[in-house]
Order: sequence, then C-alpha cells, then structure tokens
Amino acid sequence: MARIKPFKAVRPAPDKVHLVASRSYVSYEPEKLVEKLDSNPFTFIHIINPDYKNESNVKGGTPEMFKKVKSKYADFKEHGILIKEKNDSLYIYQQTTPNNSYTGIIAGVSVSDYKAKVIKIHESTLEKREKLFTDYLDHVDFNAEPVLLAHEKNETLTALISKVKEKTAVYNFSTTDKYKHTLWRVDSINEISAFQNALLSVKNLYIADGHHRSASSVNLGIQKNNLNPNANSNWFLAMLTQEDEMRISGFHRLIRGIDRTESDQIIRKINEEFDLESITTDVYTPNQGEIHVYYFGTGWAKLKLNKIDSNSPKDQIDAEKLSAQILEPHAGILDLKNDSRIKFIPDSVDLVELTKQLDNGNDILFLLAPVTFSQLKSVADADEFMPPKSTYIEPKLRSGLNKAQELVEKVSQLPNDIKWHFIGHLQSKKVKLLIEHTHLIHSVDSEKLLREINKRAKSIGKVQKILLQIHIAQEEHKHGLSEEEGVDLIGIAMQELDFIEIAGLMGMATFTENQTQIDSEFRFLKELFDKYKMNYFSNHPSFKEISMGMSGDFMLGVKHGSTIIRVGSLIFGGRNYG
Repeated sequence: MARIKPFKAVRPAPDKVHLVASRSYVSYEPEKLVEKLDSNPFTFIHIINPDYKNESNVKGGTPEMFKKVKSKYADFKEHGILIKEKNDSLYIYQQTTPNNSYTGIIAGVSVSDYKAKVIKIHESTLEKREKLFTDYLDHVDFNAEPVLLAHEKNETLTALISKVKEKTAVYNFSTTDKYKHTLWRVDSINEISAFQNALLSVKNLYIADGHHRSASSVNLGIQKNNLNPNANSNWFLAMLTQEDEMRISGFHRLIRGIDRTESDQIIRKINEEFDLESITTDVYTPNQGEIHVYYFGTGWAKLKLNKIDSNSPKDQIDAEKLSAQILEPHAGILDLKNDSRIKFIPDSVDLVELTKQLDNGNDILFLLAPVTFSQLKSVADADEFMPPKSTYIEPKLRSGLNKAQELVEKVSQLPNDIKWHFIGHLQSKKVKLLIEHTHLIHSVDSEKLLREINKRAKSIGKVQKILLQIHIAQEEHKHGLSEEEGVDLIGIAMQELDFIEIAGLMGMATFTENQTQIDSEFRFLKELFDKYKMNYFSNHPSFKEISMGMSGDFMLGVKHGSTIIRVGSLIFGGRNYG
C-alpha cells in the first residue's frame, strides 16, 4: 500500500507564477540562460544560479554554492515572489499539451516506502550523482521539482480528482511552449483523508522519472535518521499519476558509421535468420515482438523477434531482444551506452525525413514498439533494470524549442544572402537539420560531434567551417574541450576528415560580474589560440577566428583579440521563454 502526506507548499504568488515557473536549469543553453536571467527577475533560475551579477568565485556543486541557493530562495520568499501555505495540503496538477492531457496528485511520499520497495525502480543510478543531489538537498532544504510516480488505474482516485477539478483552480496559465498548467488545492481534512485512504489500496508506485532525485532523498532521510515518522526528511515530493494519465514513448536504434560491405553483410545475416518481409506502409508503428528495418536499397521490411527462453522480464523487452539477436551477434555492438556506432532515435522523429537521410549512406534503422506500462512494472517487480534508452515518459514539467530547429525556421523566413552562425551546444542528432544552412558552427566540443558534422557535410559536398569550443569558465556545467582534447580533435580533423575546416576557437566565460576573472579566462583563450596557431596552423590562414564575448563582457573579449562577439541581447533585447 502506498502512503502520501500533505505538506505546507511554498509556491509562486499567483500574479507571478508564469514568470517563476521554469524548465530545468541544465536544459538551457548558456546564452539563453543569460537572456532569461537578464529579462526575467522572477524566474526560479535566479535561485538555482544565485551568483549571477555578483562578484564571486564560488564553484558550482559545492556547499558554499548550495548555501547561496538557499539564501536566494529565502530572498524570493521575503519579497513575496514565493509564498508559503498556512495549512497542509495536497494538490491536483494538470498539464495540457497540444496533443495530450496529464493529471496527477502532488504530495509527499515516504522514504520508508522506497526502502520497502513499495516505490519501485527500473533504472540504475550513479553513486556520484546520488551523492551530489543528497548534499544539495541537505543544504538547501527544499524539493523544487516532484518525482513522477505511476500506478495502476484506480477508479476511486479518478472520482476524487474529478470532484476537485470542479473547484476554482489556484493556478491556470499557459507557457510559450503552448502547454497549459492548472493546479487545484486539496486542503480540507476530509478530502485529504479520502485521497490517503484511496492510495492505501494501491500496492506499488513505479518511478517514471526521477530515479536519482528519489535515491538522493532516501539517502538524506537515512542520514538524518529522524525517528519522527512525520519529519520532512522522511518524505519527498512526488507527483502520482495513473497509468492512463501518462504516455510512454521510446527510442529506436540506428547503426551508423559503417561501410557498405558491413551494412550489406548485416542485412544478409538478418535476412537469413529472420526472413525479412518487405512492407509498404506509411504507418511506422511495429507491434510488440516485431521490428521494422530500413536500409537503403532494401526499403522497409519487418521481422518477428524470437522469444527468449528466460524468466527475466527484461529479456522480453523488444530492445533487449534486438540487442541479443541482432546487434550483438551480427553487428558486434556489445555496449549500447558507449559504442559510437549506435544512435538512439526518439519516437517523435520525422521518419519520412530520416529515411531520406539514410538513402545517402549505409546506416540501418530499427524501429521498436514502445514499452508498455505492464512491461515496465514487470521489470521493476523483478528488481531488474530496463535496457538503455527504452522509455521516454510524459508528462515532463516543461519542454522547449531547440536551437537547430529554430535556425532552420528562421532561414526560411529571412533573406537568402545571410551568413548563418550556429552558437550554443549542438547535439549530434541535430547536425542534419542545419548543415545546409550554416556558414560557421561555433560550438564543436567532442569527437562524436566533429565526425557527425564531417559525415553530413560530405553527404552534400560541402566543407563546413567550425570553431573548437574550449572550456575556460569556472563552471562545470558549461561545455568545452580541455587544451589536450583540443589537440586531439585537431589531429583527427587534419588526418581523417576532409569536409571540416577548423577556423578558430570559441569560449564562454563564467557567469559573473567579476571582470578580473573574465579577463583572465579570455586571456587564456587568446594564449591557447596563439599556441595552436604556431604549432598546428602556421600554414593555414583560415585559422583566424576567436569567438569570445557576449552582451555583458564583449569589451573584454575585444581587448584580448576576439574577432567575433555574440551580442544578441544588446541588439534585440532579452527573449521571453515562459
């Protein structure tokens, strides 16, 4: 049986909720983060990033920074941006997207229930991340985002929720991603008891999103060892949703980076073992136990996977069967997490466009049916873990438009003589969207991304200019290469890649008003540029660009030889991201 506890919520003032509510701090690109912080004094991101506009050298992920977070949180409460409820309450939250609607109960859930496996997991966690989150919670003393827990359908809960939704909502607002957010409060003793009693008939709760946050909350509860069962450290924040109020989509598998001989051999082996059946359909949704395969020259085909003689629920997941029956024996892919030949394709991808890309190469695409909630439960009940990248579960609290998609949209709307620069972290899977349009990509920070750009540029007969992004800031969350990693990528580009031209370096300074610190970071980037120029590019006049300096620090960038400054906020003003 599952237990829930009402709590005295600290929540945004009603007139500011649409300004306070935010996506996760780590989901923002550095420049977008600056723009959001500059344009919105009420965003919760100011709490998570309390040193913005302050002269401080406090490093992220340290107790000193956590104390600053807690202090900023207190400031928001003192100024009435956040208000604390007088009474213990439960909440009903509904998120309405353009395509779906999700509803759940926000409440405290028990650390003891997690330890007793009433709350069940289906993913492994990293000890390092657990410890970081535990230290964070210990210092700041608040949960900012609920863990998402799912459970079987319960008609009593459905009726109780419907009754609450007849009341006037506490919040009812929309965000710029076209999502509508509605919140109702449950504060009467009788109603709270009714919800608690209904949950007692729910045998298990299953973590859908938030395995690390759950584990860290439990770790903190164990550390505190508070014998009072109602102590805050013995509970953590969660949203409980019924199985029909959530959506599980998945990830397909793409074998890439192999030559035509290898691809042909893999397809031949698959056909010999499974007897591929050609299909001509616009419906790209395989049934459970079935996989759709796409390969240039073959088109779409389907096969039925063999049943695995095993008592393990994990072995009955199609993704696991695909690995055991095809990826491992026929492609030699033994480690999905670390093998660069495998790429995970989200269920939301435009498959028509994707197959057009595949027709120019040797990649092989495998479509999988989404995992069911029943399968997820079976794996969790058996104390097993799902295969890597098996599920993407909604609702998510927020989502946003990525930069690659935004660039493509703007290209179609503006004059065709513009030279487009891509600035910000670039995912490998988004390279195909922008490769035709970009004059210069500023943010190459990995070998994987470098090789993907070369591959996509080769497919259209273009030499792509890029900048290597160097990590110069005293902030771990920022992307970028070390000096040694930069040397490695230079060697790879010069010796192996014919469709890449390294035009220079890019760097992001620390978010701080400490001009001395920024000055030092920009000086380092200029010295490294000169070093690379002398050692590797003395005969390459195209290596000439240093991209450093944004709206708040571009003068220091110019001082140290910047040839490109990024001053969108000064020209266009801050942007509203909801």
